[in-house]
Amino acid sequence: MTNISEPERRSLFRRPVIIAPAVVLLIVLLWCGYWFAVNLIATNAIGGLIASMAANGRTVDCTTDTTGGFPLSLDLDCTQPHFSDAGADMAVGLSRLTATAPVYSPGSVAASLSSPMAFSAPVRGYAYDASWERAVAEADAGLSGLKRLTFEFNELAVTAKPDTQQKPPFRSEERRV
Repeated sequence: MTNISEPERRSLFRRPVIIAPAVVLLIVLLWCGYWFAVNLIATNAIGGLIASMAANGRTVDCTTDTTGGFPLSLDLDCTQPHFSDAGADMAVGLSRLTATAPVYSPGSVAASLSSPMAFSAPVRGYAYDASWERAVAEADAGLSGLKRLTFEFNELAVTAKPDTQQKPPFRSEERRV
């Protein structure tokens, strides 16, 4: 009678050595795919919003704009952003706008505005310059809508340009925003 030996079984200790790196690799690949999908969706949404505004006579542009933030956030950096509305005959220009949204916390966005800002509405007689030390806006939204929106301006100063017919509704040293 011959003995048929059973095939050698792998040790239980070797399986985790193979499984653990495979699980980590799968998680990393899924996270990379998630980040790139979120980045694509956000970029397309911003492009659609800008196209919609352009169809209504409004323009938004940046001298240079970059997106990034991989792997934990979506970051937007826009130098010299400019908004104009032909229908309202107004324009706003900033030095820089940066925004970040952590991808692990959907619905949260923080934006930072760099000074100075120029605002003009010639038909109405408005032309102002504004400067500040620090300006931050934060928003939290969920499926039910906007939950929180905050603005913070430190050392805000608004001055009328020399050709302005309408003075600011307040003197900057009297109003702390």
